[in-house]
Amino acid sequence: MPAATEKKRCFIYRPGKDFSLPPALAALPPQLSEFTLLSHDGCLIPHPEVFSPSSSLADAEFFLFPYDIGPYMDFGLHKLVEELLTDLPGMRGRVTSDAARRHIVTDYADNTLCISPELCLFKTSLLKNDAQRAVPLWYNLPEHTRPARPSFAWDEIMYAASFVGRDTNAARRAVVASIRLQAPELRCFFHIGSGLDIYASFFRNREQSREERLEAQTVFIKALRRSFCSLCPPGVGPQSVRLYESMALGRIPVIFGENTVYPLEHKANYDAFCLRIATAEIMNTGNILKTFFAETSQSELREKCILACKTWQRFFARGKLRTLLQEAQDKFGL
Repeated sequence: MPAATEKKRCFIYRPGKDFSLPPALAALPPQLSEFTLLSHDGCLIPHPEVFSPSSSLADAEFFLFPYDIGPYMDFGLHKLVEELLTDLPGMRGRVTSDAARRHIVTDYADNTLCISPELCLFKTSLLKNDAQRAVPLWYNLPEHTRPARPSFAWDEIMYAASFVGRDTNAARRAVVASIRLQAPELRCFFHIGSGLDIYASFFRNREQSREERLEAQTVFIKALRRSFCSLCPPGVGPQSVRLYESMALGRIPVIFGENTVYPLEHKANYDAFCLRIATAEIMNTGNILKTFFAETSQSELREKCILACKTWQRFFARGKLRTLLQEAQDKFGL
């Protein structure tokens, strides 16, 4: 099989020429797929890190839908998205063919997988039941985390664990309540704001003011640097960007549930540096954390922090598109 580092010929579907967004989708600001760039003259192009542009469907090895479908899926517009994708010129009549598998679509939606075409789908919130239908996609570090550097100044650590975020999931409230009730002797840091706006058929993260966002971002970085463990409970979806932020900054992620598929699990040994808590044990988080700190030495805690950072640097920090494309080629036999 050719290496994914060899650029693949890619045909990108052009809005207004190869497809038209229905009004309900056009009303939302489009977000570019990870594999799409905007050229200096304003044209959508396949990302040159992994693709060379192809001007015809017949000559292309891959076919790229230029927008991330996540915003549409989070608004509950699944049917419209499915109709749009199956009507793309290279997809008509080929829903289960090899050509369909070569259609690249990214989905950053917090919802679980909701569409049926057999595409080459990259998905963040991916559950084990759908593991064979998509490639797990990891979050890019947010702008406020990206410039931060890992800190291994152990004498600055003052908390066993911390959580800074919003109450967008009952599991988050349960985790905090459990720690406060069961492990009051553990010094932990919590900073929780209100979370969701709920509509008729969907929900969204409640809008924050710029001042609220800046405050939460500053508090998050400071708390993370001063903690051994970072609590990463699910929010709207089963994944949490905190996992990747914690790894990048060299802290032990505490992840919850057993049904989420994490990226590169066949390469990255998450259990070597993460603490996993099963869904049925969420209300017992305090006792689990208390036992973890009682049984784990200071040197072991430090080793896990360093390994988390090394794992991020090795697998997630660079060459994301090449890695993802290789994962798709291996998984789908492309």
